[in-house]
Amino acid sequence: MKYNLNEEQLKLICINLSEEIKKGDKLLNNKDVTIFNSSIIELKNTSNLLIASRGWFGNVRSWDGINFVILSLFTKDLKKIKQNI
Repeated sequence: MKYNLNEEQLKLICINLSEEIKKGDKLLNNKDVTIFNSSIIELKNTSNLLIASRGWFGNVRSWDGINFVILSLFTKDLKKIKQNI
């Protein structure tokens, strides 16, 4: 199967959401917590974004620790509205 994608469709945008995700949360600001692998989808009939991220409490290099999921609701300007861990 061949895809005919133009340059605009192939653009990759990289942004750091960690600071906004961690904002105001004591657990996520712990020095042993790492946040990574965030995925973003736009919610239907709204301009808000649902962001799912992986969190790791412990040593991420050895994978000795606890894996958890962070679900965050953001505005289109990437400001956190609400969050569940």
